Amino acid sequence: MIWDPFFFIFYFIFYFRVFVNRYRDSFPNIRTDCVHELGLWIETFPDHFLDNNFLKFLGWALHDKDVKPRKEAIEVIRRLYQKEAFAVSLENLTTRFKPRLISMLNDVDTDIRSIALSLSVKLLEHGRIDEPQKAEVRKFLVDAENSHRIVAAQFMASEVKESFILPRLAEHEALGGIIQPTNQPQKNKNN
Repeated sequence: MIWDPFFFIFYFIFYFRVFVNRYRDSFPNIRTDCVHELGLWIETFPDHFLDNNFLKFLGWALHDKDVKPRKEAIEVIRRLYQKEAFAVSLENLTTRFKPRLISMLNDVDTDIRSIALSLSVKLLEHGRIDEPQKAEVRKFLVDAENSHRIVAAQFMASEVKESFILPRLAEHEALGGIIQPTNQPQKNKNN
């Protein structure tokens, strides 16, 4: 990481003097703004801010007692996961805070549950969700919220693709494109 003068000044003035202190502010709107701005910094300057030293603040915000900072934190993480180039850098954050990310599927706020569901689809696509956590997402197939059922169905489609379709295609290509017959019932010759 190369520190040019702009980032050096920004880092020490805004990060140490403003962000670190306001991140713990007693007003939830200020904490929410801090999380939002951190997300923008990470997206705009990933070479400087897509680092565990900054990502940990997003993870900590997932535990905020107020809905707004929690919602903003999980939304920022979801946005970051939508950029494929960021996925590897998010691995430590995901590993450390995965129990909290999954528990947010049961948050009191409907919007947070929706964002957590769509994040779960991204986590599945990157192989960062385990079987017990998949079961938590599958429960939303019968949820009262239509939007939750739709995202849960997308999750299931991704799961079927990862578990059944891609391995079958890899097997097909390994055999040189020859389709192997499956165990299908024999047709009755008497009819």
